Amino acid sequence: MENKNKPESPVTVISDDALTSDDPYVGGWTKPPDDWVEPTMAERLEKDFDDEAEFFVLDGRPCVVWTDLDLAYDYSVAPPREVHPFTVIRGEHVDRETFKARVREIHKL
Repeated sequence: MENKNKPESPVTVISDDALTSDDPYVGGWTKPPDDWVEPTMAERLEKDFDDEAEFFVLDGRPCVVWTDLDLAYDYSVAPPREVHPFTVIRGEHVDRETFKARVREIHKL
């Protein structure tokens, strides 16, 4: 009799949320093209944020958060740096225009 519950590839559970397998690791960041140029802060502000973006000011730093993606960026530096969203959402929730005005003020745009 054939065991239909047997997994097709070997998998070992090492914790509640981490799995390992014999497959090679695939992932990580890809290198940008050689001709890629970092957008300026003014160019970043010209593009509109999607509807899922939420805006905060934390300790004077304007930040944008996508809670559904567990992602946040601090726009007080150029280029914006990724920060943990849980720290950002402790800040003051602001509207899009207040966020953009704060970014312009910091970067003297």
